[in-house]
Amino acid sequence: TRTAIWMAVVAVADSAVLRCSRHGAGGGPVLDPAALAGAILCADGTGDPTERAIAEFALREGADPAALRRDHPRVAEIPFESAVKFMVTLPRWPVPGDVEAMRLIVKGAPDVVGARTRERLPVHDDALATMSTEGLRVIALAHRDLPGGTATGDLLGLTEDLCVDALVGLADPPRPEVAGAVLEARKAGIDVKMITGDHPRTAAAVARSIGLVPDDAFARADCVLSGRDIDGMDDDSLVSAVDGARVVCCPLVLGKSDRGELCVRQRQGWQPLGGAEDPQGDVSGGGIV
Repeated sequence: TRTAIWMAVVAVADSAVLRCSRHGAGGGPVLDPAALAGAILCADGTGDPTERAIAEFALREGADPAALRRDHPRVAEIPFESAVKFMVTLPRWPVPGDVEAMRLIVKGAPDVVGARTRERLPVHDDALATMSTEGLRVIALAHRDLPGGTATGDLLGLTEDLCVDALVGLADPPRPEVAGAVLEARKAGIDVKMITGDHPRTAAAVARSIGLVPDDAFARADCVLSGRDIDGMDDDSLVSAVDGARVVCCPLVLGKSDRGELCVRQRQGWQPLGGAEDPQGDVSGGGIV
């Protein structure tokens, strides 16, 4: 796979300032306690690298995950799905005068979560640009407080008017051997592509680090293809765009046709992706083709 399968929280930003980068003072990032609690309570328990990194960060910050889960029992949830790029949990969040109050917590892709917030602060855009340009995988945390008795049957419908608590930047480095493998593949005449669910700036930075794209890749439409670009394409245009791009920032489903061709599956079935070989790694999360 593309990455070394470990992550570490190296940067956080709250509503005021980008608190810390990997070389920041104080030995590590600092996160507001409420945002830290949200990071713990909005987790699906799968133990994947992202969740492990956030849990380890929370422990270093002095959080007590067991106590948080005991004091804020979960009422409802929406598990993470790549189609929507976020997950939702709804724990109890007692406040004076309302012991049944709840806090809806959302964790996911910054662009998707940001589109559901009451106010998009410039500091978040600046922090996102800074983190992603450094190749960090960025996750947004946001919440909405709800009074006790709120109907929760349509949980997705409640994910509006959110307040952003923090952006969390995680280091997700490529394996050391990836750059050499890309170089050898190119020498052999193989056209190498990276397909990932990362933010386009993050993907471009990672692709630069392994020699897949030039330094100006993010500014070139022929190098980095974003999910927003793909959304407006019909299937024929999609196949052509994917064939021409170096980096595709959208989880695509790859497979083999009956004739053995590598194909990309979209709305109208399997479309051949000319000349491509087998994908290496989990392409839905980030892989090399």
